[in-house]
Order: sequence, then structure tokens, then C-alpha cells
Amino acid sequence: MNNNITITDKKIAEFSAKPRTGIVKTKIAGLKQRHQWFFDIVKKYKDHGSVLDVGGREGFLADFFKKDGHYCPVVIDISSKAVAYAKRRGHRAFVKNAHDLIMLGNRFDIILLSHCLEHCEKPELVIDGCKLILKPDGIVAVQIPLQKKERTPTKFGHYTCFSTPQELFDMFEGFTLLHSERDATVNLAAIFSKE
Repeated sequence: MNNNITITDKKIAEFSAKPRTGIVKTKIAGLKQRHQWFFDIVKKYKDHGSVLDVGGREGFLADFFKKDGHYCPVVIDISSKAVAYAKRRGHRAFVKNAHDLIMLGNRFDIILLSHCLEHCEKPELVIDGCKLILKPDGIVAVQIPLQKKERTPTKFGHYTCFSTPQELFDMFEGFTLLHSERDATVNLAAIFSKE
């Protein structure tokens, strides 16, 4: 094992090498199922193209797009450790703040905001950035947890709490809602295009 990796990376590596049992196996299976569900929704609206996974952490959602073979995913996250891990896993990944999307300078067919907006202090800035870097026929795919209003930041690091789908829809001024769907838990997925 590489001695230069951080404690967090060691824990991730050890965790990844362990056989899955009990609650850990259930949580990983749930995350994979959630990513698969979201990928399947996105694929109905765009079956190929450049993908920006905003707040994509280690690139686990981007894996679905990369493995499909018809997408070219890029991961950005504010965590340098998560980005380093995504790079080691073969992703194009960069340390960037979601509030600074305009700084990317690229244009994308698909922008993924999966469990990202609730962690942003100013989600409207992220959405405005999406308008600027989304190709004219592109889509923004959003996934958020619906939750009761709490004092922010919450214990999960949420700065914005969405308690109804309409709260999300109202933030996407200048976009058209193409699709929205809830899973069996608290997750809402929505697909938007530019007006």
C-alpha cells in the first residue's frame, strides 16, 4: 500500500477491501441503487455527451456514466481528498467550488447536481452558473433529499433544506422542468432544460 496516502484514504482503501456485511453492505447497496436510479432517469433525456458532476466527491455517480461508454464525465468537488481519490480511480477530476462554475470555461451537455444543492450556502449562484456553462440543448439533473426545515447548517452539512419539490422548482427560474420523480425514500430527482 502507498505510504503517502492520508488516513482518510487509508480508511477508504481498507473499507473498500473488506467484505461487505450487515449495515455497511446495506448502505453501499442503497447508494449504488440510488445512483443507478438517477443515471437511468438522466439517460432517458440525454443518452450521450459531456457530463459535469458537481460535488461529485470520489466519482461514484460518474462511474455509471463512464461505464456506459457514451458519456465523458468530469468530477468537481471542494474536497481535495475526494478529488485525489476520484483521480486515482481514473476520473478527470478537479478541486472546484460549486459556487464558481463559470470559472470552468467549458460547456456541458449534462450537469449533475446530485445531493449538492442542499450543501450550498447560495444554491441560486450554482444554478446561475449552470445557465452559463450548459450547452443550449443540455440538461441539468438534480437530486435532493426532501426534509423538514431545520436550523442550518444541519448535522449533515445542509445549508438549504428543501421540504417540498416546489421549493426546488422555484429556484430554477429560466429553466423548463422536464421530469420529476421521487424514489421510495426521501430523494427527489428532477431534470431541467434551458427555456
